[in-house]
Amino acid sequence: MQTPKLDTLPEIRKEIEGLYFLVKSQVMIPMRAKELVGILKVLASIMTTEKELDIQAELEVIREQIKQMKGVGE
Repeated sequence: MQTPKLDTLPEIRKEIEGLYFLVKSQVMIPMRAKELVGILKVLASIMTTEKELDIQAELEVIREQIKQMKGVGE
């Protein structure tokens, strides 16, 4: 499964809202509701993973800056 880019998240949100409406209006059968729960869990983990990767990248940049600062002081 491909990780969605930030520009596709509004499209994913619209899709989720559409599925939620179908579940709420009871158009979907219960089996489809289980699929929706599965989709939401996957999307939540993808979004969490993206945030963690962003944080890790920022920390790496900070580490490099600290190393450079130490080098200047010595």
